[in-house]
Amino acid sequence: MFTSCMGLDEPELHKIAGTVLGLAALLHLVRSITRMDLVMGTWTAPQWISWVAFAVAGSLSYLLWKSALK
Repeated sequence: MFTSCMGLDEPELHKIAGTVLGLAALLHLVRSITRMDLVMGTWTAPQWISWVAFAVAGSLSYLLWKSALK
């Protein structure tokens, strides 16, 4: 079982990771709703990528928080 990392136990690390992923999910949701362009070099990411990223990051965030609060 996991003991610690940098003095943090597993539930604390899950809360941190869950918060970071939750913020990423929120940013993808905002991008999708406002139809903001995401351009990397000459490539523009389609909007559906943000919907998928929102679902994945949001789900992982939820699961991490659920695990941290057990």
